[in-house]
Amino acid sequence: MSVFLEHKRGADSDERQPIALSAVAGAVRQSTGCELAAEDLAVLRGVLGGGMLELVRLPDGGGEVGFRLQQPAAAAALGRKRRRTAQASPVQVVAEILAAFKEGADTVRRRQEREQRPLEDMLAELAAANMPAAAAPATAIPSTPRTVAEFLASLQQAPFYGGQIVDEATHTIDAAAAQFGHPTAEIDECVWEALASRGVDRLYAHQAAALDHILLGETGQSTVVVTATASGKSAVFQMAALQLLVRDHEARILLVFPTKALAQDQAATMADLLARVPALAGLQACVLDGDTPGQRDGSGERRRIRQSASVVLTNPDTLHQAMLPNGAWAPFWARLALVVLDELHVYHGRFGQHMALILARLRRLCAPRFAAFSATSADPAAHMRALTHEPAVAAVCADGAPRGRRDLLLWDAARATAATPQPQSDVALVAAHVLQCGLRGIVFCKQRQTCELVVRELRECLAPELRDAVVGYRGGYTPAERRSIEQRLFGGELRLVVATSALELGIDVGALDVVLMLGVPASAASLWQQAGRAGRRQRAALAIVLATAAPLDRAIVADPSGLFTRTPPPVHIAADPAVTRAHLHCAAFERPLAPDEPMLTAAAPDHGLVWDRLTGRWCCALAYKP
Repeated sequence: MSVFLEHKRGADSDERQPIALSAVAGAVRQSTGCELAAEDLAVLRGVLGGGMLELVRLPDGGGEVGFRLQQPAAAAALGRKRRRTAQASPVQVVAEILAAFKEGADTVRRRQEREQRPLEDMLAELAAANMPAAAAPATAIPSTPRTVAEFLASLQQAPFYGGQIVDEATHTIDAAAAQFGHPTAEIDECVWEALASRGVDRLYAHQAAALDHILLGETGQSTVVVTATASGKSAVFQMAALQLLVRDHEARILLVFPTKALAQDQAATMADLLARVPALAGLQACVLDGDTPGQRDGSGERRRIRQSASVVLTNPDTLHQAMLPNGAWAPFWARLALVVLDELHVYHGRFGQHMALILARLRRLCAPRFAAFSATSADPAAHMRALTHEPAVAAVCADGAPRGRRDLLLWDAARATAATPQPQSDVALVAAHVLQCGLRGIVFCKQRQTCELVVRELRECLAPELRDAVVGYRGGYTPAERRSIEQRLFGGELRLVVATSALELGIDVGALDVVLMLGVPASAASLWQQAGRAGRRQRAALAIVLATAAPLDRAIVADPSGLFTRTPPPVHIAADPAVTRAHLHCAAFERPLAPDEPMLTAAAPDHGLVWDRLTGRWCCALAYKP
């Protein structure tokens, strides 16, 4: 207990890091005159119970035992009650541990008297039952990676496997061959050559159909493409943008992505494609988002993008707050030829209402074509009509891209029966096994804290030379940190990433083999988006959902048959009058509203706009102005 107190007093101590037995043996010897052995810690764990003392094998210590003293429940509750600190005092924690030890020791004595067994035998039994198994850290990555099928077979032979795979939920999507097509629309040879230099020498059937709708569709017609992840949807709007710019060098293209990471991912590709088309030499593709320096920073970067960029990549909030209210963007709107909405399925509920009203404001200032793309949408045509307010929608849903075999499994740690006890969680052990087999993967977690804990625990399972191949990816990183991780992952330097939903959407993270989802995704759309991160470029893939103790997960485990067969429900766009009213004032600020405009006629009568008798139009109320 004195050693624990000293550990708790350490200013820089990390409570998740285990304390090596050798680090405390000297202090115990000095204070008690006794030698502390690993068996003594195992007996102490048996008396206290596994919830207070955790024993692990240290990966760098040649199998040496280490321990973590967990904060007991009562002390943790006391710590949460105190607002100035997240934890109870060390004295309170030690007092509860001593009380638990007394209770556990009394239980052992009563059992000894009842069974009439020597105390030494009972202590030896406790030591054997609570001694941590020797963890075999993952060694160097094999030069020849195993196939997904070989990985799955070896996983079921691993020491930690004890029947955790729920057979009733297992689902397989068979491989499919490619179906090619050729667009009717005229595509300049220089555009074909630019795409061919990046590996696109033939178009799939859905790509050809989508290009025809975008380039040849009637005025006022929107296009929506819903095909599987990694089916080449990005190539469609890239080719369309290049062809429109070849036709008219003064045209402008607006690409809208729901996250900054997606915009950055596409910016480098668009800039590279523009450079590969001689006719478009000098044209620029630029990202405009919250990270872009403005006039206050003295760089003038935003002004330069507004005046000279032919392709602008942005997100809904920047479009809403920085672009539409700024009258200096009028020349850009006058030349806007195409608006691309990527990841259409995320625009639902209030966010969908917000996006629909932003696009309504945009359509008041210009009349571009709209094209949207998604991998998961139940009724894409209806969804597109609700967002763009255009009745004519051409939907392309027949996927012509090839795909490899995809296996989907449900893993329930509570079902383990014959597995050898392990100090690490199942998600860390399975992820380490991915690396041991030479495969690349991604682990999805629902919270940032869980993401960091999994990274730390996973690195404990790995040999030192493998730890740099694992990294976490979550919100809260700086833009430079995010770009660095994305580039290292795409380039193959990183073998496994532990991420939140920040990597769920269509960022190209290279060829991954295995997806691990810690907890059942809350929606069918999230499930298929995450599962689709692996198996790109016709590779076989494996997706494993690891059920937790959460109520949703336990309900799925109880009835797992429909987990991998459910489809996304129809998208609902909210109709909150307060959101509509706010956007109505935004629209009036950008350009006063005529009495017969659709945005005004669809709004409630108590919109709060100010009537201007001189112009005969509705203007923004003073309370809504900057």
